[in-house]
Amino acid sequence: MVDIGDVNFEGSLNYEGEAQIGFSAYRSTAKVIVDQEWRDAICDTELYDYGNNYNTSSGQFVCPVAGRYIFNGCITLLAMTIGDRVQIAFYKNGTIYRKLCDIGAGRTGNFAFNGSAIMELDVDDSIELFVWQSSGNTLDLNTGQSDTYFSGQKLA
Repeated sequence: MVDIGDVNFEGSLNYEGEAQIGFSAYRSTAKVIVDQEWRDAICDTELYDYGNNYNTSSGQFVCPVAGRYIFNGCITLLAMTIGDRVQIAFYKNGTIYRKLCDIGAGRTGNFAFNGSAIMELDVDDSIELFVWQSSGNTLDLNTGQSDTYFSGQKLA
């Protein structure tokens, strides 16, 4: 028996609800981002994937259950110079759905760009993290779970 103040409970508690849906992945291998082209970040190493709905080869999360989801993404680019411009966005079903940032570098160095979005999804909608840059050259994505990552979780 469990006694919680004025509430007494005897027996076993069994919650039969919806299975948890969510993932967290990061980029573990080098990737070059070509000048003035949208490129997928493809976070290729999972920290977890409840429901097995994130594909580390394509970088896509495919929605198994309609509902409200939150997504987070971060891109870290190396060796940026003053005036380089970067955009990151979530693609939904193959097209830009939500831009997370559009910013120019104010100094030289390595920079992280991140953002989040809450989205209403239907079954089989796909979400991906993309990056675009205009430096006049290629730029490299930094790797590691604290530098280039993508995650999502079903809220309701």
